[in-house]
Amino acid sequence: MNLKIELADLSRQQDADALLEMLYSFSLEIADEDHTAIRPEPSLIENLQDQGISRIYFLKTEEETIGIAVCFRGFSTFRNRPLLNLHDFFIRQEYRKKGYGRRFLQFIEKDAKEQGFCRITLEVYAHNTKAQRVYNRCGFTGNSGDGKMFFMSREL
Repeated sequence: MNLKIELADLSRQQDADALLEMLYSFSLEIADEDHTAIRPEPSLIENLQDQGISRIYFLKTEEETIGIAVCFRGFSTFRNRPLLNLHDFFIRQEYRKKGYGRRFLQFIEKDAKEQGFCRITLEVYAHNTKAQRVYNRCGFTGNSGDGKMFFMSREL
């Protein structure tokens, strides 16, 4: 399958719509007794643009967006360099277990290095061991955090 990874341009309606739709799909998947699925408000697009710290990637086939990575710029005082926090990472269920997540993360890592980031950080639910394995295979390490979340990072 021919995959394409690109940065979102939220000024394009197509990208804005794809982000809202993918975030809703993600929300539906992680909904449980502690979290209700939430349809993102359209104002999210303007708010993300106003913040100026987001870096959003799409994983696409020729026909559709199949994955998203919503990242935010942070800063490491110890390294005196920017870092990238991978806040939301989602690939549609039917495209998992094909190596796409690993390829997507490798692309993000390469781009982060090119942009001068020193580290990528993320949080993953402690019960989401499948995602933790993917992150481990891509060089992320971490600790158990608060018991609900597992905190991981990858030095660049």
